[in-house]
Amino acid sequence: MDNTYLQNSSVKWMLMLPAALISGLFFSLIAWLLVLLGVQTIGYSWQELLFYPVLCFLGLLVYHFLNVSFPNNDLEKFSLSFSNLLLGIGTGMLFFTYTKWLSLFAFLPLLLLLFYVEYVNKLRFMYRFYRAYFAGLLVFYLAYTMLIHYQFISYQAEETMKLNIGSIPFECYFYFMGMLLSGIYLFELFKSKNGKYGTAGL
Repeated sequence: MDNTYLQNSSVKWMLMLPAALISGLFFSLIAWLLVLLGVQTIGYSWQELLFYPVLCFLGLLVYHFLNVSFPNNDLEKFSLSFSNLLLGIGTGMLFFTYTKWLSLFAFLPLLLLLFYVEYVNKLRFMYRFYRAYFAGLLVFYLAYTMLIHYQFISYQAEETMKLNIGSIPFECYFYFMGMLLSGIYLFELFKSKNGKYGTAGL
């Protein structure tokens, strides 16, 4: 295999670490705030502090693997329409459920970040992000199901939409989306500062 490819991939993996750490710790702090607000009934701990950066890093690995394995980006032209659909759905969800803390902290960061990435940011990677998100849902579902099953994380029903997919509150899927989007955006931003390592997504 080409040594240049291996070297560039190694550099990109190293750029994933700060992206996952920054994004994961930010969303860990939100989780800590949810504990203080009584939304989560299980106390905050150092394990949870590590959980989100690790989950974000795994999502970035899925993103990078898919980009290398399937580099075609023709469907990027449809990503803005899908993002606009999400912005509309998310705004509606937030409008009707903003009194629920979990809903507020799941949808608001995602909507702000989604708007910024699509309408302010110049890097184009949203199709690849959506592809990685839907593929990464399997990792998210398995990890979160185990945490809830072993009562490491649980939620006060009155602070959620009371709509679960499996044992996981509906809002958590959007919480994961916001975290992964922030991690991928940071990864692409760091990578753009090292343009010699390739174009967005690869």
